[in-house]
Amino acid sequence: MNDTAFRKHEQQTAYASPWTIRQRVRMIAWELCWALFCRWTPKPFNAWRVAWLKIFGAKVYGKPFVHQRARIQIPWNLILHDRAALGDGANAYSLGVIEIHREATVAQEAYLSTGTHDFADRNTPLVTAPITVGRLAWVGARAFVMPGVTVGEGAVLGAMSVATKDVPDWTICAGNPAKQIAARSKRRMRVNIVQGAFRAVPPIRGGAVEKVWYALGCELAKAGCEVTQISRLYAGLPAEEWLDGVRYLRVPGFDTCPGTVKLKLRDLRYALRVRRILPPADVTVTNTFWMPLLVRSFLHGAVYVHVARFPKGQMRLYRHVARLQPVSSVVGDAIKQQTPSVAHLVKVLPNPIPENWLADDRILAIPRKPTVLYVGRVHPEKGLDLLIDAFALLPKTVREQWTLSVVGPWDIDAGGGGEAYLADLKRRASDSDIQVEWVGPVYELDALKAQYDRAEIFVYPSRAAQGEALPLAPVEAMARGSAPIVSSLKCFSDYLRHGENGLVFASDTPDAAKALAAALSELIAAPEYRLRLRREALKTAASYTVDKIARQYLNDFEALIDD
Repeated sequence: MNDTAFRKHEQQTAYASPWTIRQRVRMIAWELCWALFCRWTPKPFNAWRVAWLKIFGAKVYGKPFVHQRARIQIPWNLILHDRAALGDGANAYSLGVIEIHREATVAQEAYLSTGTHDFADRNTPLVTAPITVGRLAWVGARAFVMPGVTVGEGAVLGAMSVATKDVPDWTICAGNPAKQIAARSKRRMRVNIVQGAFRAVPPIRGGAVEKVWYALGCELAKAGCEVTQISRLYAGLPAEEWLDGVRYLRVPGFDTCPGTVKLKLRDLRYALRVRRILPPADVTVTNTFWMPLLVRSFLHGAVYVHVARFPKGQMRLYRHVARLQPVSSVVGDAIKQQTPSVAHLVKVLPNPIPENWLADDRILAIPRKPTVLYVGRVHPEKGLDLLIDAFALLPKTVREQWTLSVVGPWDIDAGGGGEAYLADLKRRASDSDIQVEWVGPVYELDALKAQYDRAEIFVYPSRAAQGEALPLAPVEAMARGSAPIVSSLKCFSDYLRHGENGLVFASDTPDAAKALAAALSELIAAPEYRLRLRREALKTAASYTVDKIARQYLNDFEALIDD
């Protein structure tokens, strides 16, 4: 209880009103309107009653519930948050401010009294102090809360109890005066993570987003959240299982296919299946097109849209969600530019590297074979033809000493460019007399880590100016001690600084292959410079560990829930 919050109202006599004439007229008007328009309404007419409260100055956030037989003395002193409830006969004697936070309940005939009198003064002037009922708190039937008292988050005040001082968070108090009789278990945050229709989780068939949210889900579970991952049902995986504290639900999905319309229709069918099994939650995270449009019930909590691709105007469909979460600043800026009305929903949070992925400085002392590595989808937008052309421009002695290795899927079902594109790349390399290791997809994390650990230089020559959001492969390479070279796409600027922890080549010019070849030559010819970049890259990657990124997400989830 904060004694400084008590306010003594000036009264010349014991019979004088502390309120102005205007205030008294307003109170009478309120009582008449509540009696005429609200008190008789059926229980389902809650929105109508809340609307009248707002007309008379109550601050309302979300969708609270006010029973038709509840009594509110002064509505402009009342603050109600989402899913707060004033029960049958509850009395909000709001001579001072009463704030009832999210999901808090004031039960039948409970009395919240913000007013008392200074009995040491013969005029007994009115004294008021605010009352706060914290998130998830419960004020039992016919309980009485004195002025200036805060009922803490998750606290329970027993039926017919009298709270003369603050009720601590997550306690159960009862009696007159109320005293703590037990502790209350803090409810774990419930998080749904809805993955796309085309890959399974755990990511046994790859997928950058699936890999990211698989790791984040495990980390959120370690932090005490109840995590449910929902993804495509895949051969060899059960429809439901528990792994490492995470619940996995799987529904039939689809293989990818050419054609945007066909993909969207398949995604819609998948999303409808997911909605039927979606459990209640405090936060529902999704990166699919349809789920934010289908999840509208408060039972599924704050809708959190993970934006892992460059937007194409579709964010205007998501004005109702709690958060639009792009993975890079360039995508965040694009959302704000395309749809200014959702700018306030945007919060940039990066993708993390996998758990136990970050190496320490000792990895820099381990000799490596002279290898230039690319990891990612073998697709035209990734600029692999540019990499082969640049490698061909290196002196023959360098090409004989250094190996070019390409790791990633080329099958169309896995997001690659297909067999024809792979054949074209091989022909290009053969014509230039370049030996390329075509490793193919590597999904097992330890095996993928081994691929990174053998490379001195990592190259990501992507041309997808409106396709890349925050490519994770360069950060993974940096975390394993490789010196990165990336194209001049803006998405890399969040973590790569040219000449400090990597190199950037001009990929948007006709001489892009020459620019990449020059960057390769610069690193190959200067081992000490290469080692310095590797060391700085390792330091940068330390900010992208899954525990640090998961904590940023958790803080944002908690802020949304408390809002």
